[in-house]
Amino acid sequence: MMYGGLGAHVVAIATEQARAGHDVTVLTQHGTDTPDDEVINGVRVVRAREMGEPQERTFANLLPWVASMQRAMNRQGRELLDAWNPAVVHGHDWVVAAVAMTLSRHAQVPLIATVHATEAGRHDGWIVGPLSQTVHRRERRLVGAADAIIVCSGAMRAEVTAALGPFDAAVTVVPNGVDLDVWRATEAGCAAARARVGVDSTTPLIIYSGRLAHEKGVGTLVDAMPAVLAHISAARLVIAGRGPLDAALRARVSELHLDAAVSFTGFLPEHELRPLVATADCAVIPSLYEPFGMVALEAGALSTAVVASREGGLIEIITDGVTGLLVTPGQAAPLASAIVRLLSDRDFARQLGDAASRDVAIRYSWPLLAQHTVDVYRHTSVSGQQPRVIERIPDMNVLTGERVTKS
Repeated sequence: MMYGGLGAHVVAIATEQARAGHDVTVLTQHGTDTPDDEVINGVRVVRAREMGEPQERTFANLLPWVASMQRAMNRQGRELLDAWNPAVVHGHDWVVAAVAMTLSRHAQVPLIATVHATEAGRHDGWIVGPLSQTVHRRERRLVGAADAIIVCSGAMRAEVTAALGPFDAAVTVVPNGVDLDVWRATEAGCAAARARVGVDSTTPLIIYSGRLAHEKGVGTLVDAMPAVLAHISAARLVIAGRGPLDAALRARVSELHLDAAVSFTGFLPEHELRPLVATADCAVIPSLYEPFGMVALEAGALSTAVVASREGGLIEIITDGVTGLLVTPGQAAPLASAIVRLLSDRDFARQLGDAASRDVAIRYSWPLLAQHTVDVYRHTSVSGQQPRVIERIPDMNVLTGERVTKS
């Protein structure tokens, strides 16, 4: 099964590594009506089948779901290693931490850990509540056991070091990428996309695509719309995605009397999302927390101008005024001003989009990034370090050191 950007990253990296001639096996969770073992684009995909009734994947049931998945993957992984000896074991994020640690020790090969995001980053440095504390501890165990760590941006390297350190492994930045052969759109596809969301070819169109979650800052975008409409009354915002804030965002749109200007599509499959992003006059990424910013690459590949928060990995992808516009996160007024600027100056917007497209092609192709990942494998050996004991999480912000004030 594949979940969000992490899953897309693994598929792309594994496919390109196999295409380059490497022997790649992906061990993953079993899905509905999927074979236990198959080869896809040169990658062997082994799916671990859970014993008994599978756990439901919900927020409240997250830890039992992870435990059940890891038991299945651990059992299947040991069987796999009886007949095959990999050069490395590469684990992605805390949900497979225990499996990756166990299998790398069993095979006596280096453990590579990619950290796509941290619990501390998602909560502004505060690790509060049993679930967050458990996730944080598992992240720390993973990086503590790893022989090499990969992150998607310089911002994530700083975050991982501050939140999960100290550890001995070197941290290498290998950004996410985009498939330039896939992220394309035709004129006919763009016209159809506009028709599906009920706007004509002349309507100034703003697109948000991604999870509807607090850290994505979608509420700031909604709050910016009255100011955008005050300057460009015909503008329309389409919000494509789903998440825990769906109902709250819809209620806020109604509260601001924006129902005629803002529409929600829910989750869109890629073949529908691509032409919608391509035909938009402006793609907005208003994140409050963003380890990388995959949406910026996708918009750039389609030559769509971007307004994004000056936050995390977005700062490394976008050069302000050259390949996009950067604004202060969480503030509606500067976000609205930047959107209005792009909608009002189509030539400038086109200039930004074209520059972003060139930059994405040079820096973010998957074959290049897959090779960078293989380079990390080749320069990593087993360190022999022992798993560390994770002490009690202190009553402080693990990113800034700020202490909890007690009244």
